[in-house]
Amino acid sequence: MRATNAKAYQNLKELKKLTNQRYSSFKFSRQTPVYIKVSSNFSSYFPVELHTEQEAIFKEKIQLLIDGFYYGIAFLLISISFSFIIFDGLLNFLNVDQEKIEFLILLDYVLLSFTSLKFGDSFLLLDKYFPKVKKYTLVLFLIIVLFVTLFFILKVNILYIILNVLTLLLLLVYWLLGVLLFRKNRYTKLFVFSYAISLFSGLDFFVLKNFGVSLFDTTPTNLKIGGFVQIIILSFAVLFREKDLRKYNFIMKNEIRKFSSEIKKRTIEEGSLKVDLDNLSLREREIFDLIVSSKSNKEIANEVNISVNTVKFHVKNIYLKLDIKNRKQALSIKKVIKH
Repeated sequence: MRATNAKAYQNLKELKKLTNQRYSSFKFSRQTPVYIKVSSNFSSYFPVELHTEQEAIFKEKIQLLIDGFYYGIAFLLISISFSFIIFDGLLNFLNVDQEKIEFLILLDYVLLSFTSLKFGDSFLLLDKYFPKVKKYTLVLFLIIVLFVTLFFILKVNILYIILNVLTLLLLLVYWLLGVLLFRKNRYTKLFVFSYAISLFSGLDFFVLKNFGVSLFDTTPTNLKIGGFVQIIILSFAVLFREKDLRKYNFIMKNEIRKFSSEIKKRTIEEGSLKVDLDNLSLREREIFDLIVSSKSNKEIANEVNISVNTVKFHVKNIYLKLDIKNRKQALSIKKVIKH
């Protein structure tokens, strides 16, 4: 149960809640203890999760993506099921006013198109594979809304026929995109199979019959069977997708932790090397810089105006202070400091 009245305290000060979060979230330092005060009339169990900022952001993105799939398919199926209610005459049976029924029919076209648009974009990962196609499908959706508005005002049958064609065209576009991505993953295959029955049954029933043609002699019963099959298959598709996303989430979390550990280790190494270099005298630091510049002892002696023996003396002291044995190790120290 979500507890929105949670409060957190650190160093005797109340922490400010992060905005635009699904749950009560706080950003704090792990150097000192944090105290959380929470209560709810609906639950006595309050799980607390601790994450670095990177992990929290990534986990939330994955969860929102999963929720998007779930609600996308839920609203899509509600829109399709509502179409069956209308065409089954159930609203007429309940003595619903005809004008209200017509309004609900037109509203259903908008909802069906919108949920198909959002679900198709997200489920097929069009941002990754076909980013430009999203612009065209959005334009097609806006045209559908335009024809819904025109038919609502003018009540001309040809506009309704065009509206059916455009709506089925939008669904057909996403089905064809699924076919193009058929080999990418298993849930895309399920998407293609689940859409096929409802798509072509709907094409035959809502579009072709308006032109006096019927390829499959589709009936409302066929549409219901297709919708039921689509619900079952898409449910499995979403489950597979969620499983893969959680696996990807687990891998990425481990990568983030590994990367953070390497950064921390490198920071410690660089800090210790900096301390070692600070222990060098000005002359030794000057000679060290010339060593890592691949200068020979003779070249160093000429550049700083000292004897070769003096250079050797300083080099010996540098090796001793830095705990190294040769020039190659000195070069590796310089590379670490640069990074």
